Amino acid sequence: MTARFELAFDIAPDLYRRAITQPIPGHEQPRGARLVVRTVLAVVLMTGSIVCFCLAFFDLSDLGPMAFGAGLGSLIILGVWWKQHRSLVGVHMNVNARATEHRYEIDATGIMATREHIRSEIGWPFVSAIRGIDGATLIEVQTARLIIPDAALDIAPDTFRAQLEAWRTA
Repeated sequence: MTARFELAFDIAPDLYRRAITQPIPGHEQPRGARLVVRTVLAVVLMTGSIVCFCLAFFDLSDLGPMAFGAGLGSLIILGVWWKQHRSLVGVHMNVNARATEHRYEIDATGIMATREHIRSEIGWPFVSAIRGIDGATLIEVQTARLIIPDAALDIAPDTFRAQLEAWRTA
């Protein structure tokens, strides 16, 4: 097995988007009907909690306008949350688009990741998982994902991942 990897690469925007939006195993986001049911349930529960709060603290005889206002408030809260989530993905994309070359030095002691104005040292105990996606290896740490394109490797991606996993679990 290799004792050290020294990698230098850029990350293509489409690979970057796929890597940062890749679900974490065991925490997949619902899609389709499950997403609709989950969203409706969130709106109903939020609306119900607002109505209950108002009934507990105010003397309100007509529930119609209050329920409408509570539902509208719930939709606004969910809309703001969704917009923030989408803009966060956009921020990551913009940072990657302006970024310089990634340089990683990886060995049995950990990972040294370097970019312009950034230098990070990551020990293997801080790495939670190593996963492969189409075209890249993801190194998942507590606060981020390191993306290593398969094109940057001079060995097979499965061999590379096996070596990283051996270091991570040693």
